Amino acid sequence: MERKIRVVLADSSRDYLLLLRSAMEDTQDLQVVGTATDGGTALRLVRETLPDILLTELQLPVTDGLCLLRQLRREKLLPPTMVVSGFVSEYMARNLSAMGVQVYLPKPCSMEDLLSHIRALASPPARRRVRSFDAAIHEALSVFGVMPHLRGRAYLEAAVARGLEDPGVLHGITKILYPELAKRFSTTPVCIEHSIRTAIRDAWRTGSPEHRREYFGDCFEGLERPPGNARFITAIIEHILTSCERVDAWSGKRL
Repeated sequence: MERKIRVVLADSSRDYLLLLRSAMEDTQDLQVVGTATDGGTALRLVRETLPDILLTELQLPVTDGLCLLRQLRREKLLPPTMVVSGFVSEYMARNLSAMGVQVYLPKPCSMEDLLSHIRALASPPARRRVRSFDAAIHEALSVFGVMPHLRGRAYLEAAVARGLEDPGVLHGITKILYPELAKRFSTTPVCIEHSIRTAIRDAWRTGSPEHRREYFGDCFEGLERPPGNARFITAIIEHILTSCERVDAWSGKRL
């Protein structure tokens, strides 16, 4: 039997913790090794259990989520971490990214997405075997600094997913991809192009070059200005294809 992914959960809501625990106990590969309703207890649990994944809210009593993460980082005990919070802001997302938090999701989020992100985080640095690229897309854009609340973020996620599905659309990004997305989101190709460009420009201006280089290697080395939409989308896709291998959800065979 394969080793289960060991998770510590921290949230001020006991009801939400019960919901998370129940969902994870219904799976074959996840194990909740501790739950905490305050940051102090969460800190103790991580020290004692050394989990594979920490899932935490930011607004915790006793010790808040940010203090918890900073202390674990100081002690070199911060595991791969996912923040699921009702408090979402651009400033907070940047702080969390700088601390090494890989996934930052707003509440409410679907349980399916949440469990998918946990599995992706627990995968080794080598090429992951995934059933969906969704978590990898979310992680890549978050690490790069494309904030979840930006309109261009949703367009970028859709563009990357479409490019993974059919690389040919990237050869006609203006004539094929933008019109497709415009129809899907009930807007115009010009709006799609502008929103994506704005999101990339903002991420380039505010994100950490060191963090980008660590995650993406030399994809964007030496660029003083933000890359164009096509180049950025292509680099994200290449990174995902290099780090992830998609398999069929039922048979486990490569796709």
